[in-house]
Amino acid sequence: MMVELKISYGEKFLSVHVPEKNLLDYACLPDVPGVANEAEAITRAIKNPIEMDSLAKLAAPGQKIAIIVDDITRPSPTHKFLPPIVKELESAGIKDEDITVVFATGSHRPHTNEEKQFLLGAEYASRFKTIDHDANDKGGMVFLGHTSRGTPVEVNKHVAGADLKILTGLIKPHSYAGYSGGGKSLLPGVCSMDTIIADHDYDSTLHPNALVGHMEGNPIRVDIEEAALFVDNCFIVNGILNSKKEIVAVVAGDMIKAHREGAKLLDTWAKVEVKGPADIVISGCSHPTSISYYQAANAISHCVRIPHPIVRPGGTVIVAAPCPDGLGSDGPFYDLVKEANSPGEVLEKLRRPGFFVHDQWAAQSYCGDLMVVNLIMVTDAIDQKTVEDMLATYAPSVKVALDMALEKLGPQSKVVVISDSPYIIPVLTK
Repeated sequence: MMVELKISYGEKFLSVHVPEKNLLDYACLPDVPGVANEAEAITRAIKNPIEMDSLAKLAAPGQKIAIIVDDITRPSPTHKFLPPIVKELESAGIKDEDITVVFATGSHRPHTNEEKQFLLGAEYASRFKTIDHDANDKGGMVFLGHTSRGTPVEVNKHVAGADLKILTGLIKPHSYAGYSGGGKSLLPGVCSMDTIIADHDYDSTLHPNALVGHMEGNPIRVDIEEAALFVDNCFIVNGILNSKKEIVAVVAGDMIKAHREGAKLLDTWAKVEVKGPADIVISGCSHPTSISYYQAANAISHCVRIPHPIVRPGGTVIVAAPCPDGLGSDGPFYDLVKEANSPGEVLEKLRRPGFFVHDQWAAQSYCGDLMVVNLIMVTDAIDQKTVEDMLATYAPSVKVALDMALEKLGPQSKVVVISDSPYIIPVLTK
């Protein structure tokens, strides 16, 4: 007898059929309702910030304002955040020409005009000056100091030179920083490539505390927040979304304290109990994390890079993601993996003293996961050879992938299905 379950696949859903005898558990986000009035919730948070003055008190006529916003790889509701934020700034006497919107692209690609309009809304995309952060533009950075780990803090000059920085974003689970949001808008969002590489170094990326949904003793989170504190007058506006990408809550104010409150709130529904560990995990992946292989690889981490993994060592993770942007990286992420015969070979190369390249942290995290599990990738936009170059197995459908995994691991293998892996923090139960 088969059990039919739904998993996310980009902007749609797939039906997955698992034999009842094999199904151990199915995990999905609870149905948490969005707020009745999103604009009202955003305004209320801005006017009642955590451990900080309101924007109306912080802003003053003549000040230069930088509003830092997420890029196209995040489902942040930036177009909903901007109207209440701009209204508060207007009430404080801030003029349009003194506002700059900076896309926190980190090491990602720049945006098209259509993407900017999608993210900001057509009115704001044309109304304000917008800048795509370029991590490779050394001349566009300001050096502010070093963190205790020795990370050089080089920040986009348009951000560093602003009198007030408003960091907007989304609090969701993150593969090695614990959660997105907060200071991540600054590092890696608007820092130089040298800063990003130093922060995402070999020892930190695979540190035992650099886990999904975990911040205590996490060297990457600590480094991010130390670096962010070099940038003064930062006010965050972070949203928390449900499975339908509706706003459930908004936190604003102090970059660390408000972020922590938001993460605690997210935990109340994002942490989902899962029976296990399983032999096979089927992981759905929704838009925009499903936009590329680079992003969809987060789905593996949510099975492995957690305090108690939900898949056995040597087990299989099946990731279903359409990946319309293909690999999502033209450079070292793909090349580092392609040039190796095994994940261990990649890690050996990366741990060599003095070896640093852009994207190495992505390859390291990915290969660290592949040291634990086997990956079968179900995707529309990436061909079989490219998937195999990434040391994974290609399957044209979840059914074929599951049949392959059961054949390899045995017909009695236990299966866990995760509806939308990058947005769920599995908590193992036995």
